[in-house]
Amino acid sequence: MRKKILSFDEFAAKKTSNWKDEELEDEVVDQEEETEGEDESEEEIDLDIDDEESDDVEVDLDVEDEESEESEESEESEEEEAEEEEEESEESEEEEEEEEAEESEAEEEEEEEEEEEEEEESEESEEEYKSVSEMMKEAYSRTVKEAVDYEKDDYAEHTVEAYMKENAMLAAAFAADSMKEAYNEAKESEINQETFEATCNEMKEAYAKKMDEMKEAFGASGEEAQDDATVGPAA
Repeated sequence: MRKKILSFDEFAAKKTSNWKDEELEDEVVDQEEETEGEDESEEEIDLDIDDEESDDVEVDLDVEDEESEESEESEESEEEEAEEEEEESEESEEEEEEEEAEESEAEEEEEEEEEEEEEEESEESEEEYKSVSEMMKEAYSRTVKEAVDYEKDDYAEHTVEAYMKENAMLAAAFAADSMKEAYNEAKESEINQETFEATCNEMKEAYAKKMDEMKEAFGASGEEAQDDATVGPAA
C-alpha cells in the first residue's frame, strides 16, 4: 500500500496538531500534578491544623493543670490564712481574758483600798467625835498605870514623883506647841515672840492656879478626914 504524499502545508498542519496535542497533554499532566500538589498541600494543612488543634488541646490541658495547681495553692493559702486568723483570734481572746482578769484584780484592789480608807475614815471620824477633855480622861488612867510601873522597876530614882514631873513638862510642851499652831492657823499669820511669851505666861498662871486649888482641896479633905477620926462614932 502506498503512503500518501503530504504537501508541505498538510505536513505543517499535522505537526502543529501533534504539537498542540502534546501541549494539551502536558497541561493536563501539569494540572493533575498541581491538583495532586494542592491535595497534598491541603492534606498537609489539615495535618497542621490537626497538630495545632492537638497543641491547643495540650495547651488547654496545661492551662487546666496550671489552673488546678493555682486553685489548690489558693485553697491551701486560704486554709493557712484561716488557721492564722483562728490563731490570732485565740490569742486575741486570751489577751482579752488576761486584760479582763487584770482589770478585775485592779477593781478588787481598788475596792479593798476604798474599804480600808472608809474604815480608816470611820475610825478617824469616831476619834474626831471625842473631845480633847474626853481623850485626856482616857489618858488619865494610862498615866496612873505608867506611874505605878515606873515606880516598881529596878531603878531607885524612878518614883511616882519623878514620873509626874516629867509628865508635867511633857504636858507643858504639848500645850505650848498646840497653842502656837492653833494661833497660826486661826490668825493666818505666824505668832510673834511677844504674843507667844505672853500666852505661855497666861497658861503657866492658869496651870499654877489650878495646882493651888487642887492643893487646897486636898488639904480641906484631909482636915475633914482627921476631924471625923477624932470625933469618932456617937455613943
